[in-house]
Amino acid sequence: MKLGRYILAGVLGIAGSCVSVDEDLEELWRDYDLNKEIKIDEVMTEEDDSERSEKEKAIRDYVLTNLEKIIGAQEKKLGIKHFGVPEIEYGFGKETHLRKAKYDCLKDKIYIYSLDIPLDEREMLSAEEILNHELGHYYADGLSEELRGESFPVEYHNNKFEYAERIGIKLASEGIAEYFRVTMSPQKDAFWSGEFPNDLNPFELTKNLYPIGLSLVYPIIEGHGVKKAVVYLTENYPRTIENILDLDSWQKGALEELEFAVE
Repeated sequence: MKLGRYILAGVLGIAGSCVSVDEDLEELWRDYDLNKEIKIDEVMTEEDDSERSEKEKAIRDYVLTNLEKIIGAQEKKLGIKHFGVPEIEYGFGKETHLRKAKYDCLKDKIYIYSLDIPLDEREMLSAEEILNHELGHYYADGLSEELRGESFPVEYHNNKFEYAERIGIKLASEGIAEYFRVTMSPQKDAFWSGEFPNDLNPFELTKNLYPIGLSLVYPIIEGHGVKKAVVYLTENYPRTIENILDLDSWQKGALEELEFAVE
């Protein structure tokens, strides 16, 4: 599927997770380790400390002022109803190596870690875009909990799921969240470049799962609406190596299945 250039999620630094990472998991999940933190200089000048405090306050004030507005805008544009307002927790100084924020589906909570979040809407990494992405996770999780009584993406401990299924969960989860982000603030370069990968190497980089996931779910959501597609994707996602290595066929099958699904 040719849908334009892709943006590195490592730059974007946003994610959703209900993941426990064990040391013996594959390289893919070592790269996704939530426990790796960026080191912060222990010695700060009064000027640095003052600037840091100002940034913290600015981000908190932005979220407090705009979160419900962003939720309302999503509901209007996407034709959905959110499940209330998620709790926001700040962990400034605990930014992980690939992310500025994350969603925890077990606690229904968005964590914001980074002070390096521009509040100017013209900036690619704006607070609004980050919230749009994380609210995508929040909606998918809430819908899954309402319909099935389980969180999404489902938590997996002790290598419970097979390697391919873990990739599939991540593709669906981040694809949905990226759909929310790019629909509310269009960015053509958020998609995967060229055809879907036909080997596993690209999937071993967490940053690739965002544009691949978006390219995978985009026509499904566009063709069948957000709620119907998200209901489908939170239960039906690529589960086998064969699915992962032929995402075009999986996507085509999903579209056909939804086309003939009884409402």
